[in-house]
Amino acid sequence: MAPLGYGLGNVVRILAVLERDECLVLVEGEEVIYECIGKGGRYVVIGKTIGAGYSRGESVIVYKDEETGQLFHRTEIDFKTRMQEIKE
Repeated sequence: MAPLGYGLGNVVRILAVLERDECLVLVEGEEVIYECIGKGGRYVVIGKTIGAGYSRGESVIVYKDEETGQLFHRTEIDFKTRMQEIKE
């Protein structure tokens, strides 16, 4: 099984982001909706990338706007500090 984040174009299951200590851990499971604490909106996590080439050693969380489908990315620390889970 490939590590999470590989083959993002073929992702069919939504991944939830869970907080554990100072890092974010991606796990398969129930869809979790997030909102930006600054501008709002509804977002779903797609996965976590692993950088290559000039981006080697970097990692970002990829997520999409539920309404428009637009993809975005943030560093793990940025995601953890700016995005909050929506409790429905």
